[in-house]
Amino acid sequence: MADVDDLLKEYTMYKIIDNDNILPVDVDGTLIKYMSLSEYIEYKEQGGIDVFKAYYGGEMMYLRPMRMNIALLKHHKTVRNFYIRVHSANGKEWAEKIVNLLKLNDYVDSIETKAHKCVDDKPISDWMPTRIFLEDFE
Repeated sequence: MADVDDLLKEYTMYKIIDNDNILPVDVDGTLIKYMSLSEYIEYKEQGGIDVFKAYYGGEMMYLRPMRMNIALLKHHKTVRNFYIRVHSANGKEWAEKIVNLLKLNDYVDSIETKAHKCVDDKPISDWMPTRIFLEDFE
C-alpha cells in the first residue's frame, strides 16, 4: 500500500525552493533603464556605449543596463548563494528577454510576472523591510 506522502508527491504541482535566501529582482527601472530616442541620442553623443534596442509591444525601446544593480544580482548569486527570482510587471516573457539580453542566464534561478498583490497577515514592510536600489552614475 502506498504511503499518503508518496501519493501527494505525485499530484504536487508546486515547486519547493530549497534556499532560505531569496532575492526578488525587478527588471524595469532596476536591471534596465528606459530611454527616449532623444535621451538615447544624447547618451550616445556623450560616449555611452552599452545601450540595447528591443521591441516591446511593437515599439522600439532603448534600454541602458543598470550596471550597479546587475553587479549586485551577480554578487548575491555567486558570493552569497542566493536564489535569484527576476520579475517584471510587463510579464514573464519581457523579463526573460531582458535576462537573455543582459546575459544573466547563469545567475537567474526563476523568471516570472511581478506579483500584483500579496496575501499575508503582516504588512510587507514587516517581513521585507530592506529595499535595495543602486543608482548608476554616468
